Amino acid sequence: MSKQQIHQHIAVFGQAGSGKTVLLSSLFGRLNEPSTIQKNGYRFLAEDSARGNKLLQKYLGMKKQAQAPMQDKFVSSPFDFKFDPESQPLDAKRKTSHIGITWHDYPGEWFESEVNSESERNNRAHTFRQLIQSDVALVLVDAQKLLDHQGDEERYLKSLFGTFRNTLLGIKSDIIADNERLEQFPRIWVIALSKADLMPELDAHRLHELVVLHAADELNALRKVLADFVNGDEALSVGEDYIVISSAEFKNGTIDLEKHKGVDALLPLSTILPIQRYQRWNVLRLLPAGLADEKIVKRGLGIAQTALAMLGKVNKMPFNFLAKAQGIAGLVDPLMSAAIPVIAEARKNAVEKHAFKELLLTDFVMKLRESIDNDILERSPRWK
Repeated sequence: MSKQQIHQHIAVFGQAGSGKTVLLSSLFGRLNEPSTIQKNGYRFLAEDSARGNKLLQKYLGMKKQAQAPMQDKFVSSPFDFKFDPESQPLDAKRKTSHIGITWHDYPGEWFESEVNSESERNNRAHTFRQLIQSDVALVLVDAQKLLDHQGDEERYLKSLFGTFRNTLLGIKSDIIADNERLEQFPRIWVIALSKADLMPELDAHRLHELVVLHAADELNALRKVLADFVNGDEALSVGEDYIVISSAEFKNGTIDLEKHKGVDALLPLSTILPIQRYQRWNVLRLLPAGLADEKIVKRGLGIAQTALAMLGKVNKMPFNFLAKAQGIAGLVDPLMSAAIPVIAEARKNAVEKHAFKELLLTDFVMKLRESIDNDILERSPRWK
């Protein structure tokens, strides 16, 4: 991977019918609306155009025909996407950074059924090995099932986390050879409320309270199982970050895609949050040394330099300084903590200069800040 490339992975876990297909379709479709492309200044493209057309078809079915897409049962192939600038710089020789996202979907049916064959067992293990490249994983809590269990939310939440825990235990021996724990593994497990339009009163903090009230023991047990997969398990956040997500408002046979919540924060969440979290862990010496170098220096270098340069702090920093934890730890944070007008001005300058990486970073930071300010996202208080 060249120095010009930034690529992040995000894994999504949810039971069948929890809204994963609708979520990805609405995310992709919305980012491909002409008005959104013009506003954002970039395009979100599928590496496989045929699969991209399928996602767009599902989105348009919701938009034009009020038809929710059918569940993609047992579909486990990851989706590869890339960001491209809306317009190329006038200087044709200027290199544009390749920035990509891979979306991993672990089929919900596998949570609810036993392994029926050796080939299915191998497929489950292969799918899980692919998604361990992710830094962030979403665990979906289905708002419809919460409503179905109103007054008995404990039963649903305990079942959800317990089933997930048992699924992990069932594939553990296929993932970890000779009990050798993994350095590369999702270390940030975000609890995400899907279909949040059904429970508009539930913001991220109230979701946090609901989960802890009814399923704290199951969440702790899930963390223990995940910790058994990972080398350096102190650098692990399970159920510490919360987000509420609604792809659209589904009401009386209509689908209003303009009434969405949290969708715009998903890609920024998978990109910015890991950089910040790994910085904290590295400063506290919680990460394995090799992983700290990979995550913070190699992957975070471009993002870190961009963040600080945009704020006018420095123009260039030597690589060996960036390799130091204290140097790295302060690079992304200034942009995240800057006043909104400062971020907006930095974004405007990036557009004018055709500085694509800077444009994408400022756009992501803006969306993440807005989700936090609007109580859509609650970050772990331990690692702020």
